[in-house]
Amino acid sequence: MHNWTRVFDTDAQAPYAYSPSSNPLQKQWVGYDDLKSITVKVMSLSVEILIMKKFFLDEGFICQNIEFRWNDDMVS
Repeated sequence: MHNWTRVFDTDAQAPYAYSPSSNPLQKQWVGYDDLKSITVKVMSLSVEILIMKKFFLDEGFICQNIEFRWNDDMVS
């Protein structure tokens, strides 16, 4: 990606890069993950797993007359 401009999108917490063409029809862009964006995603997922585990352990979950309980074997 020679001479491309790299940008970090703070809303998406991920980088993207675009080509330097002055012609909008020839301009290209690519979104990708780097160490920072992957770290943010993994940390977010870890928090969600902890919240769901607490919800299932403490509250249980009933959906269409079927009771679901958290099982530690679900995340091994």
